[in-house]
Amino acid sequence: MKKSYTFLAFMALSAISVSSFLAPVSSYSAMENRYLTTWPSISWDGVLSGTFQKDLEKALSDQFPLRDACVRLSVEGQLSLGKQEINGVYVKGDGSYVKKEINSSLPKDRYLLNLRILSKMAEEEKLPVDLFLVPSAGEAEEERLPSGAPYYDAKVYRDTAVNLFSEKKAKAGKVSLVPVNFSGCNKEHYFYTDHHYNNRGAYECAMAYRSYLGKKSRPYTSYGPKVMADDFRGTLYSKAPWNGAKYDRIVLPELLPEVSVAYSGGSDGHLPGSGAADSLYDLRYLTEKDKYSTYLGGNHGLVSVENLSDDGKGRLLILKDSFANSALPYLIADYHRVDLMDLRYYSGSVKEYIKKERPDRILVYYEMSDFIKEEKASALIR
Repeated sequence: MKKSYTFLAFMALSAISVSSFLAPVSSYSAMENRYLTTWPSISWDGVLSGTFQKDLEKALSDQFPLRDACVRLSVEGQLSLGKQEINGVYVKGDGSYVKKEINSSLPKDRYLLNLRILSKMAEEEKLPVDLFLVPSAGEAEEERLPSGAPYYDAKVYRDTAVNLFSEKKAKAGKVSLVPVNFSGCNKEHYFYTDHHYNNRGAYECAMAYRSYLGKKSRPYTSYGPKVMADDFRGTLYSKAPWNGAKYDRIVLPELLPEVSVAYSGGSDGHLPGSGAADSLYDLRYLTEKDKYSTYLGGNHGLVSVENLSDDGKGRLLILKDSFANSALPYLIADYHRVDLMDLRYYSGSVKEYIKKERPDRILVYYEMSDFIKEEKASALIR
């Protein structure tokens, strides 16, 4: 009897393996938001070195029949056993997610180095530099974390920046930390299933920056927020997909000045090299899984946005991660031109760019844990 069960199990696994080879090859998983390993080409060198076997094992896993259903079933099983953390994200029973960030994964030495680099950049360029550290979801809304879930102590990192910099408006050659506090807003600021803040969070952060500069806050409704999609499931859902996950809405502020947009320097979106547009939004993404990339069409090495109205004054350079993309609509009316530079995709000299373009201010705009881990900050002084 035991031999019969073993034989049946062997035949079942063999059938699955054969069906994997016969099934259409998938190069990308929209549900997991990542590229899949496809079947490797066989060669003697690959076999002898072991790389062929490793690639084949990855391909068998990625090209497994009914893979998406199996991934969901695995997540459902883990949640039913009471597991709260799956693939680096916390999952709550209400269908919401928070990215796991703990102290041991955030290098304090790199953070201090990045802060000192900002100070040196401000001194060398003789420009005011504003550091805006967007609160992480678990810092801003602790109630979203599962009970007892470990999370990094954001206050320690903020206090470090406060000790180095002031919280007053930066003058030429100085760096200031822009204060931000969501506690009195009584609103949800983060997507349920994505690591970014939602439109409300972007608005609150933009208003915090405007207030820091001495500008009056504008009502949320004055920007004409409009729901463009209500079926968004983001990057965190991709790590632990399950049927109980909530859906998020994509809301775009529509009452904005006319703009001219130029992209260059590399990209992770539909515009691979360079391009131009007349909007801050790429609406093609509303029909795709990566709906957050509707803002600016994703991340680009350099985005130059010119305000075509007569109201905006001066030039702002934003050194940023993707959180700045959705804050920009609430800031553009204040400036004649805003340039956004993403060090992940910009390969030129930052110093040469600043020397040539001479912005009035520099805003360093990052989600806090992203800035702590930023490995390319040294490019700011080269």
